[in-house]
Amino acid sequence: MRALFIYLFILISIWLNAQGSIRFYGNGVNAPDQDRGKILIDVVANNNPGPPADVGATDFTIEFWIKGTLADNNSSGVSCGNNENWILGNIVFDRDRYNQNRKFGVSIAGGYIVFGVTGSFAYTVCSNTQVLNNAWRHIALERDADTGVMSIYIDGILSGNGTGPTGDISYPDNGVPCNNCCGGGNCNNSDPFIVLGAEKHDAGSAYPSYNGYLDELRISNIIRYTSNFTPSSSQFTSDGNTMALYHFNEGTGTILNDVSNAPGGPSNGFINIGGNPQGPVWSADTPFTGANDSDGDGITDNFDNCPNVPNPIQSDLDGDGTGDLCDPDEINTDGLGIGTQSPATKLHIDGGVYISSLQKGIIMKSANGSCWRVTISNTGVLTSVQVDCPL
Repeated sequence: MRALFIYLFILISIWLNAQGSIRFYGNGVNAPDQDRGKILIDVVANNNPGPPADVGATDFTIEFWIKGTLADNNSSGVSCGNNENWILGNIVFDRDRYNQNRKFGVSIAGGYIVFGVTGSFAYTVCSNTQVLNNAWRHIALERDADTGVMSIYIDGILSGNGTGPTGDISYPDNGVPCNNCCGGGNCNNSDPFIVLGAEKHDAGSAYPSYNGYLDELRISNIIRYTSNFTPSSSQFTSDGNTMALYHFNEGTGTILNDVSNAPGGPSNGFINIGGNPQGPVWSADTPFTGANDSDGDGITDNFDNCPNVPNPIQSDLDGDGTGDLCDPDEINTDGLGIGTQSPATKLHIDGGVYISSLQKGIIMKSANGSCWRVTISNTGVLTSVQVDCPL
C-alpha cells in the first residue's frame, strides 16, 4: 500500500509540474471562430471595469514565446509607420475593435514581428529581426501610455521602436461591438475578447492567422524592460504588476487558466477547436524542456541562431535570425582561397584594394584566436565587433 501511495504521489507531482504549450494551425477564415484562444476582457451588459487582462489604460508589456516556420506563415512583409498594417500579417495576438479606435495587436509579416496600436491615430512598428526559424523565440511588446513609445524586443534584444498615440487604449467599459462587422454581420463572436492565434473577426483571407506554437503569455501593466535583457530560462512567475499569466500547461480540455492571481481576476480564457487540420492542440514542446545543444557551442538549440554549426558568439550580420556561419547570405562558396600552404603564405598587393560593402567589412583573427569584423563608417572611423570565426 505504501508503495502504491508513493507511486501515485509521483504521478500527481509529474502532472502538476508538467509543462506544455499550445499549437495553432492558422485555419483562419476557413474555420470561423475556431482554431483560436479567446480571453474575455469586458462584459458588454454593464459599464463595470473588465478583467485585469484588459490593459492599455496605462503602460503595458505583453510577452510570450513563439515557434514557427516561414513556410507556415507566408504573409508578405509590410511597411510600418502611420498605418494599421499589422492586421495584414499572420496574427498572433488580436485585441482589435472593428472600425473603432482603442485597439492593438501583434502579427508576423514576412517573418518579422509587427506591433500596431490605434488611438487618436494608428501606428505600426516592425522588428528588424526575423523570428520564424523553427526555434523558440521570446517576444516582448511594450507601450508607454504617456509618451506613446512602442518597443519590440526579440530574445531580449531591442529590435524595433517608434512613437504611436498616447492615452487610454484599453477596451472601453461602456464599449459595444460594432453593429456592422465583417460585411454586415456582427462581432458577437470576436468582441469583447483578446483572440490568440487568429484574426478575431474572420474578416477575410487578406488577414491571415498564425500557424505555430505559443507559450508563456504574460500581460503586465508596466514597462518591464528598458534595455536589452536575458529572457527567463523557466516559466514566468507572477508579481504585483502581472495582470494575466498563461502557462498553457493544461494539456487537455478547453480552458486557458490565468494563474496571475491579479486582483479582480482571474482572466481565464478558452479555446475553440476546429478546422483542418484541427486546432489548436495542446503540445509538450516548450522553450524550457528538452533543450539540447546539438552543436556543442554552449548555446541550447532553443536559443541558438545556428543550432547545427558551432557559433558561440551568435553573430548575425544581416539580423535575419540566422547566424552568419549557416546563413546562405553570408556564406561565400565561390570565393578564392589564398595562403593554403603551411605556414600560410602572405598576400602582397602592389596597389589599392576596393571593398564595396561597408557593412560586411573584413574579418581578422587576433593572436588569442578571437575573430573580429572591422567595418568603416561614413566618416572613415573603423569599428571592430567580435564575431564567430569562419569555418
